Amino acid sequence: MGKKSNFFKILKSRIDGLRIELKILAIITFTSILLYEFWLNKIPAANSFFYDFGIVCLKLSYSYISAFIFYFLVVYAPKERKKVRALRFLNNKIHVMKNLTALMIQRICDESGNPINNPDNLSLEEIKRYCESISINHPIRNIRTGEIVHPNMYEYIQEKSQKIKTSLDQLISLHELLDDELFHRFSNMSDIIARELTFEIYGMNIPNLKFLGEGLYNLNCEKKKMYTYFNSKYYPRYYFQYLLKN
Repeated sequence: MGKKSNFFKILKSRIDGLRIELKILAIITFTSILLYEFWLNKIPAANSFFYDFGIVCLKLSYSYISAFIFYFLVVYAPKERKKVRALRFLNNKIHVMKNLTALMIQRICDESGNPINNPDNLSLEEIKRYCESISINHPIRNIRTGEIVHPNMYEYIQEKSQKIKTSLDQLISLHELLDDELFHRFSNMSDIIARELTFEIYGMNIPNLKFLGEGLYNLNCEKKKMYTYFNSKYYPRYYFQYLLKN
């Protein structure tokens, strides 16, 4: 009974992960086949046009159902199994990016004299103000246990943002194992780092870190959206299957 229960749970999970338009078309075509085979074929056609039209619709319905079953078993199901195997790697990378983003913002707040517990509560104006109060060569104080020692804030932000970018590049390269929403969030985060957290765009003659404020805020917002989606939608869908495989 347990194996049957697990089978149906996995089947439901995989059907839930299908694109909505594929499921709608499958329901419509399957219903059309049932209607024709059990009811409509017993009703005489008004003329040859309606008869031929019905036959064409029936053939199209059978063709779609056949293609749907082939796609589900040969293309979609193996890809879903790969997603299950990659879940632990994906989960670890996401937590690394979450922590690195929080560390950058917490460091900005600490060095500006405004320590915080939760960086997610900061507004855009607060982050900009804290960044403006820190010079680009501001020395790092109060190094946390296990942290790499950086000579200044420039080196610190560069190192943390590049670590996030490296993780994003690794995840984006596995695009076949991501759903559309996660791929979209990862791409947005990568774009923010490339456009808004890169010192080369502004040069080294800037007086403070104000130019990083909007980028840090946007990165944190995208991180929250990505992390919320991963924990509420993606992770629960595959975690049960992951436990069965391990």
